[in-house]
Amino acid sequence: FAVKRQADDAAKYKAGADNAQGIWAWSSAFDAGRGNKPISHPYLDAKQIGSHGTALRHGDEALLIPRYYQGDLVSIQIITENPPGAAKPFEKKNLKDGRAKGSYFVIGSVDGHSVPDTPADTAASPIFICEGFATGCSINEKSGSPVVVAFSCNNYESVALQIREQYPDRKILIAADNDITKEDNKGLLKAEKVAGLLKCDYFYPDFVAAGLTGSDFNDFFTAGGSVEHIVEVKFVEKPQYYGLPDGYYCDDEGLVNTGGDTDKKITSKPVIVKADTRDINKDNWALLVWFKDKNNHEHTVTIPKGKFHSSIKDIPQTLANAGLPIEMG
Repeated sequence: FAVKRQADDAAKYKAGADNAQGIWAWSSAFDAGRGNKPISHPYLDAKQIGSHGTALRHGDEALLIPRYYQGDLVSIQIITENPPGAAKPFEKKNLKDGRAKGSYFVIGSVDGHSVPDTPADTAASPIFICEGFATGCSINEKSGSPVVVAFSCNNYESVALQIREQYPDRKILIAADNDITKEDNKGLLKAEKVAGLLKCDYFYPDFVAAGLTGSDFNDFFTAGGSVEHIVEVKFVEKPQYYGLPDGYYCDDEGLVNTGGDTDKKITSKPVIVKADTRDINKDNWALLVWFKDKNNHEHTVTIPKGKFHSSIKDIPQTLANAGLPIEMG
């Protein structure tokens, strides 16, 4: 089944890429017939950005943003204007069967070349990675640095790992959305996760501190946001704890689970080993451990060392019975 699915996906992606390349070639010819004048579109005007290598679709002049994967055009994001009175002023769609995962668009250049076509180098200018096209344009126009548009925070990881592989020595920065109107603020959480994978810094606009509304850097800059209200989160190498499963680490808050797409989750408060203990006959060795319960009351518990060689559940059960807050996962 896996082999068949891969074959089906390959056929689907080829059809999507062929469609995208045909539309793009026809639209590029259309623009050439117009004398390659700068593209004008209501979306660009609304977002106060330039066209940055986009095109207009022949026939209805929808805005076309190409999506590349490993240097090849594989899909297109199509932006059309909705009629007056619609819930949203613009509609964004991607081509049917076009590859989404891992596909990106580059705004600006690296040493005069687009990012996909350039050998790795150590130039000073960082490469930004962001979610949306308008966001990428705003960042590029403000910073002059190249920006890789991932089109979705769900696509951050796949795109970021490609860029890191191609540019192992280049400084990469994640420019995160900050949708403070949504409870989960998914874009910010995804940016934090990917920044950890790449061991890089990430930034986001602080709309509350700036007294503005919006969700991304385009909203921020067009509303008059300033650099002083951009939050920079520096990457800090976390200490390594051997024997922990993937997705777990320890810090001052305790045992942390960052697995999957979830937010940081405290699985257990800190447990500190205070001493080895034994009875008066120098037998029955144990560990004396200390922790605080959910009400911050202190506890000390003796755990026989033999429990470390029995069922894996014995020690968590002993500590939980004594009051340690533990969430199994």
